[in-house]
Amino acid sequence: HARNAVLKSDLATWQDVVAKSGAKARGYNSLGLAYADIGLTDSAIENYLAAIRIEPYFANAYCNLGLAYEKSGFTDRAVESYLAAIMIQPYFAKAHYNLGLAYEKSGFMDRAVESYLTAIRIEPWFAEAHNNLGLAYAKTGLTDKAVEEFLTAIKINPYFVMAYNNLGNAYFVAGELDYAIDTYKMAIGMSPGDVDTRFNLAMAYKRKGMIKEAVSEFNEVLKLNPADEQAKTEILAPGQ
Repeated sequence: HARNAVLKSDLATWQDVVAKSGAKARGYNSLGLAYADIGLTDSAIENYLAAIRIEPYFANAYCNLGLAYEKSGFTDRAVESYLAAIMIQPYFAKAHYNLGLAYEKSGFMDRAVESYLTAIRIEPWFAEAHNNLGLAYAKTGLTDKAVEEFLTAIKINPYFVMAYNNLGNAYFVAGELDYAIDTYKMAIGMSPGDVDTRFNLAMAYKRKGMIKEAVSEFNEVLKLNPADEQAKTEILAPGQ
């Protein structure tokens, strides 16, 4: 509730700024962000477009517009918006990263990889780009490359729980179960309520034949999410 109050206050502030300052692109862009923060994506899009009409070379507004289109399910329009941002500002790492996400969502893995690599060339310490590059490599069967990218993401941000989970998954796929188990445990140490990582740890225990530990971890999953049908099934037949 407190967070919602802050977001609504932010929206009111930018509505007031736009009303008082007239046609200024940055005001409309900020108002769009405020609408996006409270989930009013259509209103966010209207304001980003207003910002771009006033300032056609406003790369940030195009990037924000892309995010809003993506949230609304218009991935093609999102791609166009990110490409526009990049044409205006070629070294805009976040736009290249977002473009990679959109390409990945559309199934264009080669383009996604190239976009992530470009983002990393511009900003080598971009942990999220390394993580998503790792996911793209993993999806195309390049497990060794995926591991390398997840490790780099973790080196940049040692508290990047998602990267630890993804690294554990890569080790699991490669059959490196001890590494997978250790990595999942590190992720859980930082985020004990992460259901997905706990489930993955349980599956790694099961694959390794550590049935008692697997059942214990599946029970932890069910404490966090009693409706998890997969965990229920695994507990009923843990050795299968």
